[in-house]
Amino acid sequence: MMKLYNKLKVKFLFWKKFGIKKNSVTGITGSGGKTSLMFCLAEELSKQGKVLVTTTTKIYETR
Repeated sequence: MMKLYNKLKVKFLFWKKFGIKKNSVTGITGSGGKTSLMFCLAEELSKQGKVLVTTTTKIYETR
């Protein structure tokens, strides 16, 4: 996922745009893109500390 993310040369950080603060709990809902967004947020936030990612559905490792 991050390979694509880096290729796009995104000029902003998702966690800043969404106003996610340290030690907060964040939920993602909707009908598409949740897993991709979750992995992008996890990657960004992991640079600041530990991140726990979980889901109520199946997530397969990206290839």
